[in-house]
Amino acid sequence: MDYQRIGIWTLRELARQSHENHDPDAARVFVSRILDIEVERRTVHEHHNQGWHSHSPCAPGLAPGGTAIAREPLAALYDRGIYTHEQHESARRWIESAGIKPRQILAALIQAAKLHPRAVSNTPWTKSYDHIAEHIDWYAKALGFVAVPGTRSRTVVREVQRQHCNSLHVWPMPADRVDAELARAEAARQPREVEEQQSERVPVFKHGEALRQAGKVARVQLIALSKL
Repeated sequence: MDYQRIGIWTLRELARQSHENHDPDAARVFVSRILDIEVERRTVHEHHNQGWHSHSPCAPGLAPGGTAIAREPLAALYDRGIYTHEQHESARRWIESAGIKPRQILAALIQAAKLHPRAVSNTPWTKSYDHIAEHIDWYAKALGFVAVPGTRSRTVVREVQRQHCNSLHVWPMPADRVDAELARAEAARQPREVEEQQSERVPVFKHGEALRQAGKVARVQLIALSKL
C-alpha cells in the first residue's frame, strides 16, 4: 500500500496497533506526513489568506464584481483552501496533544523542513545542522517559535588588586599596637578575592548533533502516540 497517497487520517487509523491491518511502517509515515503538514502551516499557509473572508473579491458561488456568473474553478479553489485549512488545523491539534517539549518539536519541524519536497538547494532550510543550530533564532521565528536561549548562573571568584595602600597611623603609638598596625598595613597591599554571580547564555542547541538528537526524540514520541 502506498502510504504517501492515502488520506492522512486513514493512515492514522492504520498506524493504530488495534487496527486489524496495522503496519508499523504506517506509524512512521504518518508522523512524517503530519510534520510536513505542520511545516506547511507554519511557513506557507499562515502567510496567505486562503478561502473566503469578509474582504474577499469572490464570495462562494459568485464571480468577481458581484455578478451571479458561476465560477466553478474559483469555487473549487475556495473549497480546496478550506480543506487545506482544516487539514492544517487537525495536524496542529494532534501534534499539540502529544505534549512534547517545544525544543524537541522545533527540532523535529526543522528536520521535516529540510526533507520537505518544497526544500530546494541554496535555501536556508538546506543548510547544515551545525549552521541551523548556530542561527537557531532565525529558524525558530520562521517556524513561529520564539527561540529565547536560557541562562544559567555561576559563582565566580576573582582577585581584586588594591588600588592604593593604606598609610600607617601617625607615630608614636603604644608598643602593644605596633605589630597589629604593621600587619594591617601589609594586608592592605595584598589583593583580595571576591565572589560574584555571572550569567551566561545557554544555546537552544549546542551544535547540529544536539538538534538532530532532539528531533529524533520527538519523532519517537510521536510514533509511539500514533500507535495508540
